[in-house]
Amino acid sequence: MESVQKFAPKEDDEFARRFIDLLRQGRIEEADPMLESAVAARAGASGLNKLHQVIDHGEPKAFALVGAHLGYFQPFGGSSPKRQTNLVYQLQFENAWIVATVTVESGSNGRHIISANFQPLADSLQVIHRFTLRNKSPVHYLFLAACFAVPLFIITTLVICARTRVRRRWLWIVFILFCFVQFKLNWTTGAWDVLPLSFNLLGAGWTRASSYAPVILNFALPLGAIVFLICRPRLRRASESLPPAPNGDELANRKN
Repeated sequence: MESVQKFAPKEDDEFARRFIDLLRQGRIEEADPMLESAVAARAGASGLNKLHQVIDHGEPKAFALVGAHLGYFQPFGGSSPKRQTNLVYQLQFENAWIVATVTVESGSNGRHIISANFQPLADSLQVIHRFTLRNKSPVHYLFLAACFAVPLFIITTLVICARTRVRRRWLWIVFILFCFVQFKLNWTTGAWDVLPLSFNLLGAGWTRASSYAPVILNFALPLGAIVFLICRPRLRRASESLPPAPNGDELANRKN
């Protein structure tokens, strides 16, 4: 959480927290002026009341910033640049968990809320996104197996390459290390994606932005290792047909 806090401008964070707290208390008339005028016109009091109903669970036991993203843009018409800060909070109540996503826009005309979304959760994000094997689909197990098998396959192929007499061995080693066409899986949701132009070193890995975020598994096709093993017999024959390197006595005789 401390690392996320560093990326969030203090003024925007305080502004968003105040907006959320006003809605929690039902002080709609004070929260409404904090909205950007066009957003306020669309949402109205009824929209803010709906947000209040979602978050009306009394005083929160914890109010944590769990995500922050900054963006800058130049509006048309020569206006001054604006900054948009997307902030994600997790609120823990006595009997409820809420994730609040608020986007704060700041510029020469002040600071306003341009979007807000409150989502009830069954449990904390740490529990929802924890890494567990319970209730997982065959796709989850396939990705997990690939994340172990691909690096093992690459390392084995590297050992074979190192022990095989081939020309330009170091180029083959570099080629074997890299994999292409990456597959990614969100461990929490099971959603997966393919990145055709991506590549991995050693073929697999995992990432997690924080304890509040899901684990993302990824692996790529070990094309370099596959190509080497297919071409290895031909490469060995080509290397064996090369004349042996001259030894020291032969070099001396040639000079004489």
